[in-house]
Amino acid sequence: MTLDAISIITSDMPAAISFYTALGLELADGGPDAPHTEFVSGPLRIHLDTEAVVLGMDPEWTRPTGGRKTSLAFDCSTAEAVDATFVQLTGSGDAGGDPVAGVVPEPWDAFWGQRYAVVSDPDCNTIDLFATRPSQNYLMAAQQPGARLLGRHQVVLGGADIRAEVRDRPESMKSRAAGQRRIFAMCLGP
Repeated sequence: MTLDAISIITSDMPAAISFYTALGLELADGGPDAPHTEFVSGPLRIHLDTEAVVLGMDPEWTRPTGGRKTSLAFDCSTAEAVDATFVQLTGSGDAGGDPVAGVVPEPWDAFWGQRYAVVSDPDCNTIDLFATRPSQNYLMAAQQPGARLLGRHQVVLGGADIRAEVRDRPESMKSRAAGQRRIFAMCLGP
């Protein structure tokens, strides 16, 4: 068994298509007026289905409330590409542009060794943008008091170090369990 596709329910197909196209996904089928649209990203397919399609399959379906249920994560390869993709999607920066995404937190250097940003699609689904930072950062982090090296690209800082990192995060993020897990604020979109 293999994971073949991820389906996303949308209330605004044209806006969702603009968003996922701006992320670089290749439109394979459907379009702005279609009830079902399909993108490809390598071997994985991303489906967009309108709420009407979902209601046709499950008449008792209701839109989820109360926070994010899932998130897609895109590896941008470099920290610079994380920042550039964030600017492209949100229309921030000197070049401006039309935003296709909502800003959750601004990009930051995460204590787990990645450049990270989170945006929201037109339906308030969060999309993580990340890139692994150069290894010397992991080695420096691994030398910090309370650090545990979990692998070549993972360092966990414990105790006071995690709490200090949480204090320095953007206000749009909240922490639970002394910073061991991250939870992002609700979508700022409509």
